[in-house]
Amino acid sequence: MNAVNGVATFANLSVDTAGTGYVLNASDGSLAGATSSAFDILPNQYTVGGTLGGLAGSVSLRLDGTNPATTQTQAFSGNGPFTFTTPLQSGSGWTVSVAAQPVGQTCTVTGGSGTNLSANVSSVQVNCVANTYTVTATVSGGNGTITPASQSVNHGGTASFTVTPSTGYHVASVTGDTCTVTQGAGSTWTTGAITQACAVTATFAINTYTVTAAVSGGNGTITPPSQSVNHGGTASFTVTPSAGYHVASVTGDTCTVTQGAGSTWTSGAITQACAVTATFA
Repeated sequence: MNAVNGVATFANLSVDTAGTGYVLNASDGSLAGATSSAFDILPNQYTVGGTLGGLAGSVSLRLDGTNPATTQTQAFSGNGPFTFTTPLQSGSGWTVSVAAQPVGQTCTVTGGSGTNLSANVSSVQVNCVANTYTVTATVSGGNGTITPASQSVNHGGTASFTVTPSTGYHVASVTGDTCTVTQGAGSTWTTGAITQACAVTATFAINTYTVTAAVSGGNGTITPPSQSVNHGGTASFTVTPSAGYHVASVTGDTCTVTQGAGSTWTSGAITQACAVTATFA
């Protein structure tokens, strides 16, 4: 110790334990003793951080420390280096975890823990990927197809399908249990934004056609004047000439008509609307 003008200077003095309320007492045989003001010795502190990759929005990360026990949660946006704002004391154990996942993504932490902290940490890796969902497609009741049967879609993406009815049928509905589906061009149907797994169901209904019947020139009747017929079905008519007349012809514009028993006439298989005309002579 050296003392000059009432100021004591200590050489080769060290304190290796952090604490508070330390004081120094100085004495010399020829001088009056002296006591310093109280002072604190704080431990070294180090930061914890790393690198973010693949992040599309914002992720909330948590840093837990020991010695003493601390917890801090901080939101980070963008990719690249990140560092928690509050450092930890030397010797702490530490763990980094995801406190809240970003919307539509899942982030994982690699190299996210350590013990006996003795230097700044910048090696934590946080990698984020888009959530993916399975969108399935099935037919209820048959009579058509919907493809593909299954596809994987990223969060916020869409799924498209080809919906094809069997001959003589049409699409009745295409619906999703957790997503909306709308028709695009032709046989293409597309979902809205996918945010969870969705099951799409297509249903088909048989085509129906109107078959009409009329008399040209009078002198008889044909009934019924109109009927609805399913695709591939037939239509039957009663053709009755007036007294003194006979049936001259019964014809259809898009279907054939033949006479059955008595006054009954029947069309062939109906595949489109048909207009039947009876004439009498």
